[in-house]
Amino acid sequence: MNREGIFDIAQVLYDTGFDVMAFDEADYILLAESVAEREIKNAIDNRFVDPMFNGGVAIMGYSQGGGVVQNLIEEELDPINNFQYLPIYGVYLDALVHDGGTAETDWPDAVLYLLSIYQSLPVELGGGDIDNNEVLPGATLEEINTTTTPGWNANLNHSAIDDNLQVQMRILLRLNQLLLR
Repeated sequence: MNREGIFDIAQVLYDTGFDVMAFDEADYILLAESVAEREIKNAIDNRFVDPMFNGGVAIMGYSQGGGVVQNLIEEELDPINNFQYLPIYGVYLDALVHDGGTAETDWPDAVLYLLSIYQSLPVELGGGDIDNNEVLPGATLEEINTTTTPGWNANLNHSAIDDNLQVQMRILLRLNQLLLR
């Protein structure tokens, strides 16, 4: 049975001192604001999870959770108009558009570093290439297509990519480089 490695990553981060919250994907139709949005804003406003305190927010999503990451940044946190909610680090892990079932290939309006790891075949079952022209000046996009990038397991599929140790280690490496606990 699939263990949902993205939740394993969240648990490891929590156990090592990060202020981590794990959520299932949100239903934006029924909620004026999602639980994730409320909790992220609460962490920034009340728990010193803010760049001015050497912290910051990382938002990660696997599959349709990648689409949720995109929606959460653009539509709910709205860091263009509310800079205090700017995520430092975002992860699209084989991201699909939320409730859409197609690859999530849109750069979120504002994030300092986006790591997108995906397998490209078949394209309808996983993430896709993000247009480099969408990346905001000063921001960084790191894309890894496990199907074609040398040194990565070309046989990863959508249901196994989040459980892959190499994928998990890249996510954790970048997080530790970008944020302090």
